[in-house]
Amino acid sequence: MPVILAGNSAETVIVTEEKRAGGEPADLAKYTLSSRAEIVAHLRTIIDHRQNVTVFSNKGKSFIITRLLDIDPERSVMVLDWGAKEHENRMLLQSERNVFVSAPAGVKTQFATGPVREISFEGAPAFESPLPTQVIKLQRREFFRIHTPVAQPVLCRLVDHASGEKLLPLFDLSLGGMALTLPVSHGDWLEAGQVYQQAVIE
Repeated sequence: MPVILAGNSAETVIVTEEKRAGGEPADLAKYTLSSRAEIVAHLRTIIDHRQNVTVFSNKGKSFIITRLLDIDPERSVMVLDWGAKEHENRMLLQSERNVFVSAPAGVKTQFATGPVREISFEGAPAFESPLPTQVIKLQRREFFRIHTPVAQPVLCRLVDHASGEKLLPLFDLSLGGMALTLPVSHGDWLEAGQVYQQAVIE
């Protein structure tokens, strides 16, 4: 599951992923929606805003950019638009766990579901996915955040890493700092509490 790293300046990146007993980052508990009514209402906001949704599949090895098309609370499913790249669509269909990331009205939203299946929706191919049981909804920060492109990501170089320079894609950028996306395949080269003084963005 992709993890967003919090940074407090454009020069310093601090890895902060405190864990609760259940394995969820402790500081995200107050932002987690668990009520079915709240989850459905928030997902409808994503539909109403026609907001893009990035779906990471196969343990973060592939992703598609799509949109939510419909929600059926009675069947506990939601419908997603078919992606532009057929290979990534097929990879998603083979994935057992998928992570969805979006930002309607600047509010970062993240949730995970089980496998999706291919369906026909209004005469076109689409995905049907289970509704999430929890949704993380991070409120706006003090400063306006600019989201960077997913297809052509802006990269941050961690120059002073002990094992050599590392590259991480930006999720967003503001006057207050930046968020970086940590891939599943990062291994053990980033740990909670580490501080990097030389983070460079070009």
